[in-house]
Amino acid sequence: MKYSPIVNGQTQASNHEDKRAAKTEMGIEAHLEENSQTANDKEDLFREEKDEEPPAEKLSPLRRLALVASLLFCVFVIFAFAFLLPCHGVKCKGEGNCKPQSSPSTWTRNINIFGFEPAFIKVFGLKNDLSTHIVLGYSVCQDRSKNGCSGGLVGYGGPNVERLWSIPTNSTVLAIVCRHPASSEYPICVISSNQSELYQISIHDGDLKWKVMVSGKIKSFDIIGSSDVVLLKGELSGLSKRSLKQPRKEVITIISGESGKMIGSSISLSVSEIDHLITTLAVNNTEFVLICSRTQSSVVAISVKDLYRKARGTCNATFVTKWGSHKPDPATGLIEVLTNAVPLQKPVLVDLNSDAIKDIVICGKGAENEQIQVMALNGVNLKLLWKVDLPSTSVDK
Repeated sequence: MKYSPIVNGQTQASNHEDKRAAKTEMGIEAHLEENSQTANDKEDLFREEKDEEPPAEKLSPLRRLALVASLLFCVFVIFAFAFLLPCHGVKCKGEGNCKPQSSPSTWTRNINIFGFEPAFIKVFGLKNDLSTHIVLGYSVCQDRSKNGCSGGLVGYGGPNVERLWSIPTNSTVLAIVCRHPASSEYPICVISSNQSELYQISIHDGDLKWKVMVSGKIKSFDIIGSSDVVLLKGELSGLSKRSLKQPRKEVITIISGESGKMIGSSISLSVSEIDHLITTLAVNNTEFVLICSRTQSSVVAISVKDLYRKARGTCNATFVTKWGSHKPDPATGLIEVLTNAVPLQKPVLVDLNSDAIKDIVICGKGAENEQIQVMALNGVNLKLLWKVDLPSTSVDK
């Protein structure tokens, strides 16, 4: 075949165009593949960014301190509301209006004892204890004709007024006297029985401190000093002490509160037929014993200091302890408190004029006109505070 320049030129041109087209197609395919790879890389990048969490940022020292302070404040608030802040309640406006919130307002206790007869009930409040303590004295008589009577004491207390202790006795309990010394948390209590027995107990746990048998009949008693007992008892006069028709003479005895033993000897006073005695404090903590006599229509007093001197037999000097302007008798030490009046009841001690000293309220009857009077005497100086006359027909004697 002969060589043709035209044909050869066309052929070469066609080849060049085919090569150029092939290159173009290859470029487009490469570009598409590059774009596809770029898109895949971007998707993988976004997927990695979504799946992986960013690293936690470290707290600065100031932020750490603020976090610890916040936690401590939360703990303090919880502790304050749980333990420090008091519960809502009515505030006390005075000591007389304050009531312990731990004890129930009303309660009932059943005592199933055959022949039970209550003798007395005393309610006490302790210094460091909001709960109320109650002492119940009782007697149990199965056969009175044979003197088959016994008795006992029961103590109740605590937030729910539960039974705390019990003390049985072989005789009927009659009276209880308690005093709360300033140096003691619990009051001192002395109980008497119809068999002339005295008991000193602790109302907190029912512990029996001592028990003593007294010769003669116990008429009245009270606590003097810190824990001693002043006792008024009647003794048969004359040689025939078994005869109940013989008149009795009253003597006063002081019994030690520590051991239950008698201090000194019995004291015979010039006052006869004494009915009651009661102790009270005057100015400067001077203690006196009030003595009431119906037969002599009088109320007299003697200082506890002079009473100890008489019991111990150390009365060499004259008595000088006076009550206000009332001076004692130099021979007997007795101070006249009220004359020409028959005391009908045991005097009542109460602070009427708010001077922190208990005044004396006496219900008596005139020795001549039979007029019943209620009078109040100042506990500082025995001056009359007030007096009220009552018609005898209106008073149940």
